Amino acid sequence: MLMGLEMQAPAETVTMGEGLGIQRSELLGIVRGGGFSAPVMGFKSTRMAARRYLEPDFPPRLMAKDLRVAVQAASENGRDLAMAAAAGVAHDRARGNGLADLDCAAIADALNGSQP
Repeated sequence: MLMGLEMQAPAETVTMGEGLGIQRSELLGIVRGGGFSAPVMGFKSTRMAARRYLEPDFPPRLMAKDLRVAVQAASENGRDLAMAAAAGVAHDRARGNGLADLDCAAIADALNGSQP
């Protein structure tokens, strides 16, 4: 499942980007060289394990907004970002459950209905 999700994220990034006229090679170069490539899972999983969500790197309220913008932009260009849409729903749920200003790693708690 994890590998599938890891592959889905750059795939949806490419899908959205190409729909907006951005070259695939440019997008994937950014993915490979950016801070949100696979190493992010290391430091976010550490936060999730310790439930250390204060002093956020990026809060769910902003993640939800960014995901909504991405899904809307893709939709306007005839593209479907199913995982981004689902992730947006989950981040909206986190925001609604009082986790809006914590770190986005708190999504782990929002998905299972617990509070950090």
